Amino acid sequence: MRPSASLSSLRNRRRSTLWLFVLVSFLAMVVAGPNAIAKEKSRRASQTVGEYAYKRLSKANEFLAGESYAEARSELEALLARKKINSYERAMGRQTLGYVQANQDQFPDAIESFEKALGLAALPEPAELNILFTVSQLHLSLGHTEKSVEILEEWFRRTSAPGARAHFTLASGYTALGRYDDALVHAQAAVNKSEAPAESYLQLLASVNYNLGRFREMAGVLEILGNRFPKKTYWMQLSAAYREIGENEKSLAVQELAYQQGFLSGERELSILAQLYLFERLPYKAARVLEKGLKSEAIGQDTDVWELLANAWLQAKEYERVVEPLEKAAARSANGDLFVRLGRVHIQNEDWSRAAVALTDGVEKGGLADLGTAHLLLGVAYANGSKPDAAFRALREASRFERSRGPAREWIAHIEQSQ
Repeated sequence: MRPSASLSSLRNRRRSTLWLFVLVSFLAMVVAGPNAIAKEKSRRASQTVGEYAYKRLSKANEFLAGESYAEARSELEALLARKKINSYERAMGRQTLGYVQANQDQFPDAIESFEKALGLAALPEPAELNILFTVSQLHLSLGHTEKSVEILEEWFRRTSAPGARAHFTLASGYTALGRYDDALVHAQAAVNKSEAPAESYLQLLASVNYNLGRFREMAGVLEILGNRFPKKTYWMQLSAAYREIGENEKSLAVQELAYQQGFLSGERELSILAQLYLFERLPYKAARVLEKGLKSEAIGQDTDVWELLANAWLQAKEYERVVEPLEKAAARSANGDLFVRLGRVHIQNEDWSRAAVALTDGVEKGGLADLGTAHLLLGVAYANGSKPDAAFRALREASRFERSRGPAREWIAHIEQSQ
């Protein structure tokens, strides 16, 4: 989840954002005419915009709006080269040049132009605030996160009613610096101040909650994201969040819903869903998910998958259905332990001959965790299959191991008594 997606607006909204700030600052002059007085009501004296500056700025703004950046620069350079212009006219020229440079992705040059405009201390407060906000985003786009945050903090100190976008931008900066407590305040404010929070706002809030270990709050945000922007990523993250807070039933319900909507298609995702079903003692559903995935080839036919399917049928006490997946798992396994498990299943089904074959395969494949028990089970299978000689051989092998010695001797005595 990426913490910030707003910086692309510097490139993607050239016609609707960057030049709009300078156009607003210039609006009073456009309406009133070339000799208009820009009246600073707060702390600066009024400044006059002369006819020459007015014409140059007007043309520059027209070119900027039409993305004719070379022509806009030409007008502004002519204005700034003129010595007989006042500080307000020069500040307006620098400000407009900064927007032209920003639209051309010349961010360092744009920052320099904006800083020169601010240094003249001639612009109205709203214009200065617009510049500060833009400069903070330019620094953020250049990777100057600390500088960006520093400027934006100043902007917040001077702004009476910051909007959702401003809170989101500052929260993005704090997140990049690892200041998650500060980021949480502003990420939450960005969402609260939006009638319909943007997807990026909700993403950021979920990310901050995750980094603070606030999984319950993260789950609440992901519920909104999943409902408003139904994407696989949000469903999977929501399921994981529920598991973190121990609400496994909700985690499974979300996974099941994602599966029904076709969001789960990969082997890992389907295997996790099957495991959740098994954990919640729903083995039939687990088996169906795995069988469907194997049939569609969404799940690869490896040892773990076949063993998981066998476990599902075993938990469901469908012993006949355990055999095939366990055979395939055993054939792919690196040791003979799964053949021993298969032998146990055949013994459960009283299929003595198949049990003997499976157990023999397990012993021959080797690497067994408990060789004595394997020989013991093989002896049991032979004994019940009316093969006493083979049973004696297997049970004598089993008696060599401490763990299986007692049961093996009992079976030997039982066979001898029967004979």
